[in-house]
Amino acid sequence: MNKKIFLALFLGAAWSITIGQQKTKWDNTDSKNWPSPFSRILVPSSVDGSQQPAFIYSSTQAEPQPLIVSLHTWSGDFQQEDPLAAEARLRNWNYI
Repeated sequence: MNKKIFLALFLGAAWSITIGQQKTKWDNTDSKNWPSPFSRILVPSSVDGSQQPAFIYSSTQAEPQPLIVSLHTWSGDFQQEDPLAAEARLRNWNYI
């Protein structure tokens, strides 16, 4: 095999492996740091009554504020870091 072709294939494979191992901000299942204004709650399931954990933030504004409903990724759980949570806190919006 030509040395240039081999080198190109090797570098391409190494690059794709490296990129594949990096966690995107939206799918960072390793980070489970939730700031203190967020509270962990249990929400009863309407299907079977089981308790489903979630984090919430309640706006401190007197007038009604938007509600951000954010679902975790399939590869994670409710504890994984969510960039929308920081945005909701910054804007003082409600979040679950």
